[in-house]
Amino acid sequence: GNSLVSNTTNSNINFGIFLYTNSSNNTISNNTASLNSNNGIYLALGCSDNTLDNNNSTSNAGNGISVSDNSLNNSVTNNIMNLNGGSGLTLDSSSNNNIVNFNTADSNILAGIYVSGSSDNSVGTNILSGTGAYGILLDSALGNTFASNNASFHPNGYGMFVNNSSGNIFTSNTVSLNSEGIWLQSSSDNTFSTNLINSNFYSYEDIVYSGYGIALFDSNNNSILNNLLSLNGLFDIFLDDASLALGNTFTNNTGTSNVVSLDTDNDGVLDTVDQCPSVFGKVEYNGCPLASKVTVDLKTTDQQKSGVCGYDNKGKPLSDC
Repeated sequence: GNSLVSNTTNSNINFGIFLYTNSSNNTISNNTASLNSNNGIYLALGCSDNTLDNNNSTSNAGNGISVSDNSLNNSVTNNIMNLNGGSGLTLDSSSNNNIVNFNTADSNILAGIYVSGSSDNSVGTNILSGTGAYGILLDSALGNTFASNNASFHPNGYGMFVNNSSGNIFTSNTVSLNSEGIWLQSSSDNTFSTNLINSNFYSYEDIVYSGYGIALFDSNNNSILNNLLSLNGLFDIFLDDASLALGNTFTNNTGTSNVVSLDTDNDGVLDTVDQCPSVFGKVEYNGCPLASKVTVDLKTTDQQKSGVCGYDNKGKPLSDC
């Protein structure tokens, strides 16, 4: 492999540093790649087992660092990736098994870290802040781990946005002071545990217009465990109607502001109206496994003639109105 150390690659009409087609076992360290008209540092088409360390890739029109097209097992650590026109770092198109640790990505237009169509990456202890749309953005991403990241200070954006993604683990992250905290859309089988999620909201003239700590939309079988949620603008935890009926699990979360009504026994009946909230039941029985007697008012002449004033939920006539 080669070593690219302590170079300055600024103001190029394309990329600052570009590794292409199976370039492997290279070290890219202590370089400055800024003001380029595309990505600052770009690995594409099977570039694997490279080390990117202590680089400053800022103010590029594209991404700060882009790892793309089946580039595997790269280590991206201790880099500064600020003020780029795309994202600070992207992992896309089956770029799997990469390690992304101890980086700073501030005020990138799209996201601090964007993972798309890639799996089994480890993303940890990164600081992702500023005015961009997302701290961490996932799209069609599978089996990645995000641990001890700080995705905060996105006043008009999301701390984390997870779209069409499954099997990812988010643990011990801080998600604070964003317009929205963590947002799941059409995503399944993800785990969120021991995260600090607080003070996510957008307000104008003392009116709060947004702010979910964790929000699930059309998402199923996710586990939300042991998180500390507080002071989020609208709800600490919110589920749309589809997600309420899709087997999501909530255990030992702590919220100090509004927490949306949950379905503890996962039977499709909200706890606020479930007559048996800790026992799996049926919707038609108000959340209980068996029907209770239902009193029905006399309304028709036929009922008056027959002496039957209604039926219980098993179809048995009720005569003692």
